[in-house]
Amino acid sequence: MKCFIRILRFYVLLFPVLISSLPAQTNFFRSGILVGVNGSQITGDNMVGFDKGGALIGPFVEHDLTEFSTFRMEIVFSMKGSADTKSNPDANRNWDLYRVNYLEVPLMYDWKVYQDFGFTGGLAIGINVGEYYIDRNNTAVPSFSLAKKLEYSYLLGGLYEHSEKMEFFIRYQSSIINFSTAGNTPFFQLWRQRKPGYLNVVASFGLRYYFGQK
Repeated sequence: MKCFIRILRFYVLLFPVLISSLPAQTNFFRSGILVGVNGSQITGDNMVGFDKGGALIGPFVEHDLTEFSTFRMEIVFSMKGSADTKSNPDANRNWDLYRVNYLEVPLMYDWKVYQDFGFTGGLAIGINVGEYYIDRNNTAVPSFSLAKKLEYSYLLGGLYEHSEKMEFFIRYQSSIINFSTAGNTPFFQLWRQRKPGYLNVVASFGLRYYFGQK
């Protein structure tokens, strides 16, 4: 596992260099940058709502498989977590704020279904690059750590091609398995079975800007 993490880190660092060395548009690849916002929550934290905002940004490269389908690889910085922003906080909440940042590599498949509209979906692996925690007494605890080093997730969403240079997207992302080191409580509901741990759940909206023409 440590060897895999080192390889993934090396690839993440090398990827922007490879992107910058490619022409903006080739016969095989297109590249660009993705910018968006996250609204996130954590299943299992005894709070409800996508109340934790965050940034989503990073480069991507893609290849057209057919006239209507595209394969894309992204490397994004994604801020996830949960927060209680209500004027009357939930009495059973686990914390006031928990933020976990990931460097993620989503592998995405786009399918154009009608004119400029389409669906998108894929899988992602993320490296935990930082956490921040404020307890129920509104006190920051720098030593607090909850997330594992790696997170595995799936993504589903839609897209709209606004122009040759710009494409808007909206997508839903969720951990596939418990992303935390907590192995006993609380519990999340999965296919009507109660399993231990936490799941990151994220709703994202943003755009992809292409360095060359699509």
